[in-house]
Amino acid sequence: MWIRGVAAIITAMLALPTAAGAQIYGEWSLDQTKDTFIFLSWQSEFANEGGLTFSCHKSDSPVKISVTIFPPTDLYVNQSDVVRVMIEPNREPLEPLFQSWGNGYKYLFQNDAAMIEEISALFLQLPAATTVHLIFSGDFYGDPDRRALSIDVPLDGFQTGHNEWQRRCSALLR
Repeated sequence: MWIRGVAAIITAMLALPTAAGAQIYGEWSLDQTKDTFIFLSWQSEFANEGGLTFSCHKSDSPVKISVTIFPPTDLYVNQSDVVRVMIEPNREPLEPLFQSWGNGYKYLFQNDAAMIEEISALFLQLPAATTVHLIFSGDFYGDPDRRALSIDVPLDGFQTGHNEWQRRCSALLR
């Protein structure tokens, strides 16, 4: 059931027009499709190098909010149903966050509200000049020792964008 909800989110993201209608917050953009989906996204300068999106949507699906990692397209071949993700700030003394994410085989997704809150809280406590490393296995069998992939996500603009994303999502999900 939750896979169907994530699939709807991904389909809506792919249907978004170019960022002309998006609000830009530093490295992050906030976009909305009609009255159904709201996305706060960061995309690598080169589209095939990865991205990260926070989304919320109004539907009958039990999935209302989600965070999606888009791995480097040419390197990610992991076929495990669940993928361990380490979220590591490049600042001391903060400890990395370890979570299990669902595998959509071209993307990773987190639908658990408590886990999403952990990610948001970590990102929000870091200065805007910080980069967060998302590290996970890209190996076919999920072996982290064989092909660990890393996406470096800048947080410039995240706090302001996230505050607006939360405000809009609260209104949408009422």
